[in-house]
Amino acid sequence: VKAPDDTESEAGNVVGGGSNVVLAKYKFTAQNEELRANKMEMVVTAPTAVTSLSLYDGATLVGGPVSVNGAGAADFSGVNFVIPKDSSKVLTVKGNLNTVGASGAATGVDAGITLSAAAGTFEARGTSAGSSTLITEATPGVGLPVAANSKIVRKTKPTISLVSLPSTVLTAGDSVAMRFTVAADAGADVSIKHLHVTYAASGCTAAVTALSSVRRVGDSTNLPGGAVDTAGDISIGFDNEEVISAGTSRTYDVRLNVGGALLTGSSLAVRLSGDAAPTVTGVVTPSPLVVGTDNYLLNAGAENFIWSDNSAVPHSDGAVVASSADWVNGAYVKVLPTDSQTMSK
Repeated sequence: VKAPDDTESEAGNVVGGGSNVVLAKYKFTAQNEELRANKMEMVVTAPTAVTSLSLYDGATLVGGPVSVNGAGAADFSGVNFVIPKDSSKVLTVKGNLNTVGASGAATGVDAGITLSAAAGTFEARGTSAGSSTLITEATPGVGLPVAANSKIVRKTKPTISLVSLPSTVLTAGDSVAMRFTVAADAGADVSIKHLHVTYAASGCTAAVTALSSVRRVGDSTNLPGGAVDTAGDISIGFDNEEVISAGTSRTYDVRLNVGGALLTGSSLAVRLSGDAAPTVTGVVTPSPLVVGTDNYLLNAGAENFIWSDNSAVPHSDGAVVASSADWVNGAYVKVLPTDSQTMSK
């Protein structure tokens, strides 16, 4: 048994309250004869994250739904998952997620799944008449337990996408060097406090522009905040959290001042950074390392992309009262890091 990794089963953020959310996939292989897996136990990393689990063979329900107990386990019996002889088949685990809030799951809990190796929890049998094949969790080579990828439960989640630049021709002066859209899931508003942009300049120079260097498309001024450029790494912070309402999107420009003797072949490539796993959840505070600018830390640590699912009551970005503890780094945010957007002469 192995856990494959595709766009549905890869590690990522999932929105609380969702139904039939794909949480894991397991590839079973049968050698020498056809097998039927009829018994198994799935264990959720954080028991409060999921209310029930179901098993699917493609679009066909083959087990459940089974409620998750206080230890995070869902025990399936009478499963009808058939693996053809000398072939493989993928079993999909779907879950009904708890809502995020005081009466449900805390933001940041992991709904990741493990196919258990606990005694007496797994059984597969040969299907042919007279077959004596019995495979359990203790059978050599069966490979249990198998942990799938993390699925981090949030009240909402952002999705980042690039938008075509208004011009890809490199010219001197203030320029739109990057354009991107942030979409908020319908679950709740998404707030953004801090971004990190990198650029590669060839045959030209680049410098931050006024305030945060970031502007909503259609506005005439940059958002209040600060931007610090350290050899092509730009840390950007907003004075006030930038809010994208639930189920909507906003498009932003990163504006840089281009200089130098622009010749044929000169170019400027810019992209938005993400953060490596693991996910970090906590409070946002100004960075003492960059005095007088609006750059921020998450749980006193440097992160590239700091956002919030607005799950805390009350929620705060720390601008007026102390920050709430529902701020998150960019791990698992789709799609970060972005590709580069390039202007050239």
